[in-house]
Amino acid sequence: MEEYFSELIVTAISLVCNVLTIGVYLYVEKLRNVIGKCLISSLFWLSLLYIVMILDFTEQFTNYLFEEFCINAIIFTYNLWNSVISFHLWKTLRSLSIEEPRHQFLKYSAFVWGTTAVLIAVDSLIKAIYDDNLSLWNIFKGIGCEPCFYILLLFLNTANLTMFILTGLHIRKIKKETKRFAQDKETMTTCLNFDIQQYLQLLRIFFIKGVCWILNTLYYFLDQLNYGYTVPDAVRYLLCGFGIIVFVLIILKRSTFSLLMESIRENRIKLCSRAPRVVNPA
Repeated sequence: MEEYFSELIVTAISLVCNVLTIGVYLYVEKLRNVIGKCLISSLFWLSLLYIVMILDFTEQFTNYLFEEFCINAIIFTYNLWNSVISFHLWKTLRSLSIEEPRHQFLKYSAFVWGTTAVLIAVDSLIKAIYDDNLSLWNIFKGIGCEPCFYILLLFLNTANLTMFILTGLHIRKIKKETKRFAQDKETMTTCLNFDIQQYLQLLRIFFIKGVCWILNTLYYFLDQLNYGYTVPDAVRYLLCGFGIIVFVLIILKRSTFSLLMESIRENRIKLCSRAPRVVNPA
């Protein structure tokens, strides 16, 4: 445990930051749009991963296979939500429609839960078939097949990075075009720039995350091939401290702080308007 003490501290702080970020997004109504709900879901699964990692650091797990299954299933679901975020950002910025489709978040949730259910079903089937054959079980250990899981994870993160890059290029194109209309349509341009800045912030954050996970996966394969590579400390600390990065770049911003203060004032006004009715029911 002593060798992982610094990672344990970073993970614990990151978990607290995740809870604070989720709390702010749940409290501020204007942040609870589709992309906000997807971000909440992504951070929720990341928080579960941090909890499992903390239990692992403190040696609370006694069943290795169960621990491995939990970690891999959570990582897969977390990356699925990141794929949903990358797809939604790309789709939103390329669409001319201002209004978000109804039940869009429910559709995304059904996709993530359905895909995760299929993964668990395949894992259970593999265990049922190969449980009596130890040689085959060594091949299909963990969540189905560990190398296959990492290949799938590498594919997901590569696709996410590609989508983020394409979306970033599209945002750059939009920003150039909006400068031409800045004088004639100042209000619309200001609102559009605000949305673009929000999207760019998310793109930067998840781009960093995607690079870290890809590096982590590549180092896993190099280690399996006996090249003697280990995951660098910088990559491991970035993965453990990703919640801190999200909190600093998204919550500790003037725009987010203004929305939070506005929500607090609105809630106080609502409470004050209800107070006389409680004191004087007549």
